[in-house]
Amino acid sequence: MKLFFRITLACLVFTTNISVAKALKIHIAHGRFHDYYHMQFTLTPENCELTIPISERHPIYTESNTYTFAEGGQFEVFVRKSDFPIPSPGIHSKFLILRMPWTAPSYADSENYIRAKGILFDRIRKMKTKGKGSVEIIIELNPYITVRKKNPLKIELSGRNIFFRQAYGRYINYVGALKKE
Repeated sequence: MKLFFRITLACLVFTTNISVAKALKIHIAHGRFHDYYHMQFTLTPENCELTIPISERHPIYTESNTYTFAEGGQFEVFVRKSDFPIPSPGIHSKFLILRMPWTAPSYADSENYIRAKGILFDRIRKMKTKGKGSVEIIIELNPYITVRKKNPLKIELSGRNIFFRQAYGRYINYVGALKKE
């Protein structure tokens, strides 16, 4: 009995340390007019969908109810709300909509920006098709975020849309302040 208790206690301590080590880190980039909150997130075959869930179907999607890569680099991924680490108490859907914003052709390097978005979309689609693996992404939480407390930071989603991080038409695949490129 003592051995069982020690093993159980050791497992609890180990599990607690893992959850602390994986604590959510929200990055704040201070903008000219407001702060931008972003985070790293791992898409897995279990926590996201490219096929539109029945509860989410809408005429903008194709006949097959799958979201495709659209002109300007737009696409959507449905993320299970229960698997997303930011609370969203006012959202009654089971899914959050993760959107890749459109890139205007007026950007000097728009073709390369759209191509990079296409590569990311293909990686997500392949992961879903194979049913294994993961894709690390960066999510911009603005504008649908409510800051409940600044220190320590406590936030909630106020809308069901979340976005891939983008600036000047380009997907930003890192956290922290924007780099001059």
